[in-house]
Amino acid sequence: MEGENQLLIDKRKLNIEESIDYETLKLIQRDLGIAIADQREPLNRIEDNLMRTQIHLTTAEKNILEAKTLNTRAKKVIAGGLLGAAMLTPVGYYVGLKIGVYCIVGGAAFGSAATRSIIS
Repeated sequence: MEGENQLLIDKRKLNIEESIDYETLKLIQRDLGIAIADQREPLNRIEDNLMRTQIHLTTAEKNILEAKTLNTRAKKVIAGGLLGAAMLTPVGYYVGLKIGVYCIVGGAAFGSAATRSIIS
């Protein structure tokens, strides 16, 4: 059985070897050369896209780091503004009341003096 299989394999090899001649090999080589040349442009485009992607990733990383820094700074400014507003609101209210009282008293005194001057 093994001898028969080996005989069939040898016949098949012989048929394959006889069927491929020099001209066929030349045509196959030419076709492969054309196929490789046709693939060069798509490969170049893929390479260009990869390089652009690398540049975009580097830029994105820088932008993310800058945004993180600005976000931290903004939080500090907002916290300072809220703290200042919380601390100065009572002071502003007190100063406003004081100025309001002075305006009322001053206006009443001026109005009273003006009225006396007009009447007399």
